[in-house]
Amino acid sequence: MEPDLTLLIENIQKGNVQAFKQFFESFYPSLCILAKKYIKDNDLAEDFAQEAFIEFWQRKEEFQNIRSAKGYLYIVARNKCLNHNKIQNIRENILKNNGISPGEYFYELIFEEETYRIVHSAIKTLA
Repeated sequence: MEPDLTLLIENIQKGNVQAFKQFFESFYPSLCILAKKYIKDNDLAEDFAQEAFIEFWQRKEEFQNIRSAKGYLYIVARNKCLNHNKIQNIRENILKNNGISPGEYFYELIFEEETYRIVHSAIKTLA
């Protein structure tokens, strides 16, 4: 492993925000690409990638090397996408089986988008 990557993880574990920013900027694009393979909505895929980094930061002390950190990020992002897809499928089946009107579904979408906006706003405050 490259010494600078080892040092990067060590600095992140110490709470160094600049090291985390460097780590984020290095791996965020590839995490978005992974998420976009599962989610067709680019914004939502990017949100899930960002959420994976938030979860990483909350557990930063647990990672001893870059490989485990990257693996964790990819697994979290993938699981968020798979869970989203599962929930969407369940939601569509419920709507179809219960004959929910498009208007009701529209209000549900607004609520969902507002929730994502709040999460995205919280993510911005971390930077």
